[in-house]
Amino acid sequence: MPVVTNGSKCFSYWTKLIGIDTSIQVILVKYGKNIDPKTQIQPISITNGTNATNPINSPWTKVNVNINPIQLRNTTEFAIRLKGKINNPKSFIALDDVTLRDGVCISSAQNLFYCTDGTQLNISQVCNFVNDCPHPPFDDELNCGACDFETGISLF
Repeated sequence: MPVVTNGSKCFSYWTKLIGIDTSIQVILVKYGKNIDPKTQIQPISITNGTNATNPINSPWTKVNVNINPIQLRNTTEFAIRLKGKINNPKSFIALDDVTLRDGVCISSAQNLFYCTDGTQLNISQVCNFVNDCPHPPFDDELNCGACDFETGISLF
């Protein structure tokens, strides 16, 4: 079933990734009969596993991915593809509570910042003069205020 573009969307899921060789990639694809690499619009998020060895004690992580109309490159209907990677038989990926809703993702954690592409950053990476968001508009460095190095750093 296609997702219709009508503004920003919030795609979220809970995951448990065991093994440093594991990852989940969220990819936007044009909707149609054949969803394959030729219809890929762009990858928008990747979550890497941990080196935890005990799956029972390993925490679940909530991943929020913002999808905006600019990322869809004028596509009116799209699908979301989750691509998991495991390179070790002792590793695994678990998913739960996958949702898609209208609007941008709102973090319940005060210490997280979400880039336009859905990448999560620690709030300490915002306005640090380094483009930590992986794609333009590098929104972690937007709206940071003026800094002239004479009067100090203005963060907001």
